[in-house]
Amino acid sequence: MINVSDTIPSHIENLNISDKWKLRFAFFEKHGGPGSPDFTPALKELKFSERVKIAANFWAFFFGPIYFLCIGLWKRALVLFALIIAFTILTSSAPALGDALGRILGLIIGVVCARTANYAYYEKTVKAETSWNPFQGFSLS
Repeated sequence: MINVSDTIPSHIENLNISDKWKLRFAFFEKHGGPGSPDFTPALKELKFSERVKIAANFWAFFFGPIYFLCIGLWKRALVLFALIIAFTILTSSAPALGDALGRILGLIIGVVCARTANYAYYEKTVKAETSWNPFQGFSLS
């Protein structure tokens, strides 16, 4: 188990966020984001519950772009909304196919949001970086 007080740098400890977010941010600070070479091996050393806490976000999976808006990632939320609208328009001409593709799109958007929300919020909060790319930091590993 990760001991929160031992692993959190002072600049993260001083942020006005929950301990859960501090733990996530400390992990990203030490091992980098999902695309970095240290990320996956370090993640695999954690217990399953800790892995899920670092690598995925329950609320982002179910609420997608709305969750991104709530945590201040409005640029990514707008791009995700635009993608959803464009895909809906493209698939509306084939109702039978469109319904199945819509469900698949919903799952894909949910997974992308769940897998990118934590690192995106870290970038915004700690590094003051913002991006329009909703897939930045996405990794299936």
